[in-house]
Amino acid sequence: MQRKTILNNWVRFIVLGTFCWGTSYYWIKIAIAEIGPLTLVALRITLASTICWLWMLISQTPISLPKKIVGRMTILGITNTAIPFSLIAWGETHIDSGLTGLLTATVPLFTILLSHRFVKDDKITIPKALGLLLGFSGVALLLSRDLDLGQIQFNIWGQAAVIGATLCYSISSVYNRRFLHNQNRMVVTTYALSTATIIIWTITLLVETPLTLPSIPITWFAIIWLGLIGTALAYPL
Repeated sequence: MQRKTILNNWVRFIVLGTFCWGTSYYWIKIAIAEIGPLTLVALRITLASTICWLWMLISQTPISLPKKIVGRMTILGITNTAIPFSLIAWGETHIDSGLTGLLTATVPLFTILLSHRFVKDDKITIPKALGLLLGFSGVALLLSRDLDLGQIQFNIWGQAAVIGATLCYSISSVYNRRFLHNQNRMVVTTYALSTATIIIWTITLLVETPLTLPSIPITWFAIIWLGLIGTALAYPL
């Protein structure tokens, strides 16, 4: 039974990394060619949260929770969705998707350091450190032919935005592990996305007015992919 659980977790991990998030940076780059980064994020998470609520209703998942837990999910929505999604989308207006993918591979680096400090049973070990180094080196090798060294040198703000997003992801991962690990994953996802949707639309209407909505099919396809695959499917995984 334990071996089956471990195998299932690895399958989820591989699907998440290759299919869900591995493709997201490409579709973000496609979408922001026509619409603003905040508009993209707002449309993406609106679609994702809608799908999640439909799933909750269809599956008749209980949604009544203590205010304390709802508050924690709200924090997760801000740190794991609203801020990092916006930073990555804005960052990709300055750097390409290959460099974005490489920079977001630093998430485990931040996470392993934060976990060591804030999670009692998740300390840094030599195998973990070596695995992290090997994994990051592999990502750098795979993406090296797609990177523009001149762009790496000059687009500092775009890189800083993506690094800021990875730090948010790491903080959220540790926060979720400490305070929400006993909650239903779909409930956590739905509440967090709903909070992020309200926050992002408020900011978008202030910053990117008048809104530019997609007018070509490829942009809509990018939004649908990001909403369904890169968010609604990815977050429960």
